[in-house]
Amino acid sequence: DVTTSGATVNVVPSDKTVLYYFDKVEKSTYEAYKSDDDFMKKTMTNLREYASSSGGALFSALSVGETDHTFSNELRPDTDYYIFAFAIDSKLNPTSKLSLKEFTTEAVKMSNNTFEVSVNGGVITVTPSNNDTYFWSVEPSDLYEGQSDDYIMNDLISYYDSEGYLDYY
Repeated sequence: DVTTSGATVNVVPSDKTVLYYFDKVEKSTYEAYKSDDDFMKKTMTNLREYASSSGGALFSALSVGETDHTFSNELRPDTDYYIFAFAIDSKLNPTSKLSLKEFTTEAVKMSNNTFEVSVNGGVITVTPSNNDTYFWSVEPSDLYEGQSDDYIMNDLISYYDSEGYLDYY
């Protein structure tokens, strides 16, 4: 089940008793590695570093047996990805070949959403015409004076995305 920003996956190892790690990776990122071994080793190094810096329990990222997982709002539209999996030992060393399943997220479709905006004192109300996801912001009018709607939308989206706020909002 693949959408513009997510995917539901089912990972079924051939040996349901073996410890393994799976995740998603952009195809272009994976292809930058020299070999599958390099990719798996770097993935485990990154996982160790993340667990150490975040204080997170490393075991929660590992699996045994069949696993269903949904990557929700973690993927970019119209992008090639791999779901990957490989077996590991208790010291997080890869012990199998890398398994890959390629998929592409859906492209974003233009919405026919329209908006009614009202301002009452300091309260702004935005009422969409449908349930499509949307983004809105309040900016000083002189910041975008004379700019096209496309320019304003792209500038705001780029800014909020680069600051890490777009997914949050």
